[in-house]
Amino acid sequence: MFLAALALTGCKKDGIAPAVNRDDTRLEVRFVFTDRGLPLEQDRFVRDFVHTLCRVDELGFMLSGTTALDDQGMPIGSWPSVHIVADLASPQQTTMLGRLDPGELHYLDVRLGPSDPHAPPTGALCDTTAGDPRWSALVVKGVVDSNDDDHITPEDQPFVIRCALPAEQEMFRIHAHTSVTEGMTATLMITVDVHALFHGIDIADEPQCIAPSLFNRQALANLTSRVLGEPN
Repeated sequence: MFLAALALTGCKKDGIAPAVNRDDTRLEVRFVFTDRGLPLEQDRFVRDFVHTLCRVDELGFMLSGTTALDDQGMPIGSWPSVHIVADLASPQQTTMLGRLDPGELHYLDVRLGPSDPHAPPTGALCDTTAGDPRWSALVVKGVVDSNDDDHITPEDQPFVIRCALPAEQEMFRIHAHTSVTEGMTATLMITVDVHALFHGIDIADEPQCIAPSLFNRQALANLTSRVLGEPN
């Protein structure tokens, strides 16, 4: 009888779904680099605003202060101190943000740069051109077809776009969607349209775009308004 009771008890437990640990509901982020909606080719050739051929060798920026929002714009997760680094050289890199509520994620509210702008800058986003190290909001390096023969050759000129971190790190919204299932890790893919970064910019006209010039300001505006995420 005792063995029979154990067998019956086992049958009942088999029919009960295991409890889901909501702390295991997490979000990670990965950037996908594209060129006008298509995957960025391995050679990384893109066209600037005046259709000049460019090869992008480096592209990097950092996001922080992240809040995930559902389709109604309600917060379902927040990670103010986590840094999300985009690096063209590491397209498979993912950043774990942490736990959030299950549901449909539609937006991220973020800001450019680190959570603490006074922290010592590191890596490619460390700018020393003005002496003391300071954070860059955006760095892009490559080669532009400076002789206008529609080829990238050793004779062509290198270019660099380095945008300083704004004094006011204003929040902006990225439209990117994923479904978050309870008890699982969801991966949010954020599109980075490299071509859109050059909207309104003639690279050959200003290949050293470091000072706060018109093209420099345009690149930073493009990053937050045209480059990131999906169209609304």
